[in-house]
Amino acid sequence: MEANHVVKYSRPQNEEERKFRFRVLEIHRDVENPRAHIQLICDSRIKPVEVVALAEIEPVAP
Repeated sequence: MEANHVVKYSRPQNEEERKFRFRVLEIHRDVENPRAHIQLICDSRIKPVEVVALAEIEPVAP
């Protein structure tokens, strides 16, 4: 997984979260708990950004 990859939640809590797709902005692997900054792919002008553990996301199959 690298910057600009499209990812989804590994364990979505509900059907709505299952549909979400995110673009990876940054990955920080050099810390105790590796994390990624992800941005929701949507039509909104201001797209939400979230910081999650790498274990919480997975690549989307092409």
